[in-house]
Amino acid sequence: MFHDAGLEDLTADIVEDVVFRGFPNKVSCEPDVAGAVVTELRAFFAFAKRELGLAQAAAWSRVLGKDAEAKLRRRLSDPRNFGIAKTFVMAGQKAGFDMTTQDGVAAWLAGSGGALPATLPETYGLEGGEAPAPTKKATAGDRRIKKAKRKTARASKRKNR
Repeated sequence: MFHDAGLEDLTADIVEDVVFRGFPNKVSCEPDVAGAVVTELRAFFAFAKRELGLAQAAAWSRVLGKDAEAKLRRRLSDPRNFGIAKTFVMAGQKAGFDMTTQDGVAAWLAGSGGALPATLPETYGLEGGEAPAPTKKATAGDRRIKKAKRKTARASKRKNR
């Protein structure tokens, strides 16, 4: 999902990955912004082709075909596409908190006990996906077991030298 590519290295596959997988996963926004996102990207791609002379911009534009807005809207609507941070922010917004301010986030944390909901039922009219399961906090016994395994592995390496 993360690409280390400048404009010259950008391919249609990277554009598709960022727009249709990365954006829905990471960017906390309502699905109704899909039209504006697609319009702005098309304008940028036209600029890149016209003013910067990047021939590959035509391939980028083809990624944003006539169904791009609907496809992006569906993906922005589906909680199964959300990363953990986006799940948290969108759940706070759905609960009525202003997640754009520190006070709103703090109020959401205080009200939720700092926990994500088990599910996001019917978020944006779709059946909700499961929120990531909470991680188990390591106990002293778990740490001792891991330490013993590391010691055994080190000792084994020393023997094999």
